[in-house]
Parts: sequence; structure tokens; C-alpha cells
Amino acid sequence: MVITFKHGKGNKDRLTILSQSVLNDLRTYYKEWKPKTYLFEGKKGNPYTATSVLKIIKNAAQKANIR
Repeated sequence: MVITFKHGKGNKDRLTILSQSVLNDLRTYYKEWKPKTYLFEGKKGNPYTATSVLKIIKNAAQKANIR
């Protein structure tokens, strides 16, 4: 129940705890979208840019009324 992020900020690998609810959500996502190389891919199969991820988070926070 641990996630390894490879080549993160500063090109460092990172570890974090994986909760059961997030694991269930990731399984659902994986079955629906079937990513090929990266878990979260853009339309052309490329990894999302930092700018794209920031936009996604901002939109989600706005919809959830989180400031």
C-alpha cells in the first residue's frame, strides 16, 4: 500500500502511502481509460505537463468550492 513516484521534482524518487479508497478509484480509472505508458496520459499518450495538472487541480477545486 505504498506508491513510488519515479523522477519527481529534483529528479528524485518519492514514496507515499496509498489508501484503500484511492486504490479502488485507481482501479476504476485504469479499467476505464486503459493507459499504455503513463498512469495519467494526455490525449496523445504523452505525460501531462505541470501546467496541465495545475489546470485540472484548479478546476476540481473550483467545482468543490475549495479556495
